[in-house]
Order: sequence, then C-alpha cells, then structure tokens
Amino acid sequence: MFRGKAHLWQQYEQDILAVNSKEAAYMLYYLSFVRMSRCYLKIMEVADLQRYKLLRKPAQIKNFLLLAPQEKTFMFLLHKN
Repeated sequence: MFRGKAHLWQQYEQDILAVNSKEAAYMLYYLSFVRMSRCYLKIMEVADLQRYKLLRKPAQIKNFLLLAPQEKTFMFLLHKN
C-alpha cells in the first residue's frame, strides 16, 4: 500500500488519525455520513438518565447526535444488542 515509505500518523480533530489533512477530512466526512445514515440509526438507542427514558426512534437519535457536548450530560449512545 505505501510501497516502502514510512508515514507519520497525526491526530486531527475529533480523534481522527490520518497521514495528511486530506485523508483526515475524508474520514471526518465519512464518519459523519455513517452516523447520520438510517441503517446506523436503526441499530442504536440513547439512554437518558435524567428523564429515565430510552430514545429508540431514528429521528430522536439523530437529534441527539446533533446536540452540543455540554447538552449530552447523562445521555449515552448504546448499541441495541
């Protein structure tokens, strides 16, 4: 893949490890696409410990992912299985 070249991995925003900024931007775009895709939202649920609720609808989970980090206190993203 790298044909004998040594590459230095760097950490970019949102804990993305990549060789250069172009690859980091692609990974960030791809991860946000995967987070928002319907198939990903169907297998996740959010546990809200302040309200004692489980959010299971894809629209509710999508809204949770768009919240700012300080608004996500005591809310956890969980896998259904």
